[in-house]
Amino acid sequence: MSDKMVITPEILSMVMKWAERRVLASLGVTDEMLADYPEVSPSTLISLSPAHEASLGEFDRAYNAWYNLHLKVARSGILTASDSAELVKLSILKDQKREALLVMTA
Repeated sequence: MSDKMVITPEILSMVMKWAERRVLASLGVTDEMLADYPEVSPSTLISLSPAHEASLGEFDRAYNAWYNLHLKVARSGILTASDSAELVKLSILKDQKREALLVMTA
């Protein structure tokens, strides 16, 4: 197995930024607002909506758990039956949390 992953840390970061921007946009926060008030962090604005904050946090945790298991398998070069079952479980959870985030921010 190759130690090269299709999803790099940079892509993971872009996915997380996309999710954050999507949540902010659904709350009515524009890029211009963020630029005009740099002292206010995106996480502070998101925290004003507990439901959005929770959904984003769940998406972040699910996506990172899925990514970290992929990373572990890529580094070891071994995919055990347990790892395979866990990857399926984490893939489903990641997709569910992404869908929930999409619905919430539609």
